[in-house]
Amino acid sequence: PKLWEVECSSATQQGLFVELVHASSNSPTMRISYTIKQLFHRNETQGLKKTCAEAMRWGIWRLKASRHLWRKYTLTASLLIGVLYLVWTANLFVKSNRALIDNVQCSFEARFRDVRNFAANGIYPLGTSGQVNSKSTNEGKPSFGFYVISLQGVNGSHPSNAHRFDKFLQHWRGICGQSEMKFNVCPGILDPKRGFGVTQSFANCFEKAIEANKTTSFFFEDDARLFGSSFCSPNYRTDMIRRFPSNLFVLLLGGHMWRDASPHENGFVDIEMSSGAYGFGVPRENLPLLRDNFKRDLARNVSTLSPDRTWFKDAENAKKRMYVANPLIVGHAPGFSNTWIRERKEKLDNVVCSW
Repeated sequence: PKLWEVECSSATQQGLFVELVHASSNSPTMRISYTIKQLFHRNETQGLKKTCAEAMRWGIWRLKASRHLWRKYTLTASLLIGVLYLVWTANLFVKSNRALIDNVQCSFEARFRDVRNFAANGIYPLGTSGQVNSKSTNEGKPSFGFYVISLQGVNGSHPSNAHRFDKFLQHWRGICGQSEMKFNVCPGILDPKRGFGVTQSFANCFEKAIEANKTTSFFFEDDARLFGSSFCSPNYRTDMIRRFPSNLFVLLLGGHMWRDASPHENGFVDIEMSSGAYGFGVPRENLPLLRDNFKRDLARNVSTLSPDRTWFKDAENAKKRMYVANPLIVGHAPGFSNTWIRERKEKLDNVVCSW
């Protein structure tokens, strides 16, 4: 209506009329525009004013009609979007739990958090804000490395390893989609003494990560499974490492058999002891020491090694602490255990989702 009022006034007083450039030839706007021009050329001022009045009334009707249609279809569209998103969420939930007998509750809670983060921040959750640890981020955009220990394709490994890395990728891509995460495979090492093979495998993996020189490197066993999609987001990971406590040695992304857990003000959990090394992150400055400690253990005259237990003592010796992501990010898929040389059917002990 305001537009027509200005243009009609201009046409009446100055003999000018500016057509609406976006009007189609069949629209009422163009027909009224043409009528006004014709009336002006005939000097029919009264007819011009009458046509302008009709044009303004039509403009008001159009405005009311569009508002009515918007109200009519907004609720329907919102419900449809909600249903589609629930279907998408349910699909991811099924994918994330397809190979998990442990922590079904953790996966459900993680999917709920993903929905909540989606509603608040869009597809990529932003996480919570925290104080920047400039030592870890080097006051610039952080970079990430991703490494997976796998015996797939290693001669002499158990037949159950034939497609384990493939299943790992299938699961992660099913949750994260076409993420920028590129996983570097660290071939597993076979050793008859329990724990020596995985310790050597991680030591080799740490060497690769040191050469890559990323801000933070994340390491996984090929049976690690995501609970939710938050970790897929670089924004989430960036916020995570910026909240690293200054005395953090290793951040566990999953595990079990927790002992003496104490929530930290930065949103992580300070832990005295746990089991499991199927998902963890290491700041760049801690990688050389972690590698050296693993190599030191390999030289020990012992029958077994448990790197997921000894690094707690190593952290203490370095005057640092082990922390856990809160809530947990990854769980452990059931199946054949290369460490225990048997099929693992029982559930893991003392599994929690968050503190």
